[in-house]
Amino acid sequence: MKVSIQGNRGSYHDIVARSMFGSETEALERDSFEEVFQDVVGKQAEFGVVAIENSIAGSLDGNYDLLLENEVFIVAERYLRISHQLLVLPGVDLKDVVEVFSHHMAIKQCRVFLNEHPNWAINEYPDTAGAAAFIKREGKLRAAAIASRLAAEVYGMKIAAEDIESNKRNYTRFLIISRQPNYPPDANKTSMALALKHQPGSLARILNILFEHQINMTKIESRPIVGVEWEYHFYIDFEGGVQEPKVQSALAEIKNHSHWLKILGSYAIKPVIE
Repeated sequence: MKVSIQGNRGSYHDIVARSMFGSETEALERDSFEEVFQDVVGKQAEFGVVAIENSIAGSLDGNYDLLLENEVFIVAERYLRISHQLLVLPGVDLKDVVEVFSHHMAIKQCRVFLNEHPNWAINEYPDTAGAAAFIKREGKLRAAAIASRLAAEVYGMKIAAEDIESNKRNYTRFLIISRQPNYPPDANKTSMALALKHQPGSLARILNILFEHQINMTKIESRPIVGVEWEYHFYIDFEGGVQEPKVQSALAEIKNHSHWLKILGSYAIKPVIE
C-alpha cells in the first residue's frame, strides 16, 4: 500500500500514517499538501495524510480549499499530541549546539525553550523530520533539529532535550483522504461542505436544522468562493454518521436551503495518538 504524506519519514504525518496503516506501508514523501492531493487523485497513492488544524495555531486554511478543488473524500481522522524533541548526531552534547533547524511552526511551538539559548541561530526548514535528515546527511556536528521521537529512530540521532514544546496540550488533527468515500457502520462524525443562498438568515437556518435534530456541531469554517466576491463556502463537522436517520433527515433539509452540498466524509472518532 502506498500512502502520500507531507514531509519526510519520521515526520508527524508519518506517525499518523504508521498508526493507520502499519510501519511497512510505502510512504511517498512530499514537500507540499498539493502534491499529496495530486498523488491521491492521480492514483499514485491509495491514501493521503494531511493536517487540517492545530489546537494552538488553528486551521490550515489552504487544505480546506484543497478538499473541494480535488475529487477526494475523508475516510478517517486522527488526533496526535505533538511532542517535540531536540535531536543531535550521536556524540554531540547540548553544549555543542550553535544552530537549530526545523519547520517554522515547530520553532514557534518551542519558543520558551529556545529563548533559554539566545546564542543559537534559528533556521527554518520545510519539514521537522527533513531537518533531522539534513543534519544527518551533512554531518553537522554543531546543529540540532526539532523533530519527533520517530525521527530520532529513523535517522539514528540522539535526543539532547526531551519534550521541549512550550504547551504540553498541543494537538493536531489529521485527515486521511482517498479517491472513494467509505462510510463504516460505526461512523459517528461527518464532514460536509456547502454554499448557501445569498439571503438573510441562511446560515442561521442551517444551524437551526442541526439544533432541531439534536445534532452537535463540532466545527465550522468559512472560505471565500473564488470569483464571487463576499460569498463563502462553509465547512461543517458534526457528531453523527450518515447512516443515522436523524442525520439523513437533517441533510435533506439542509440541501433544500443550499446551492449545493457535498459530504466530504463520514467516519468513526478514534482515540488520540499520544
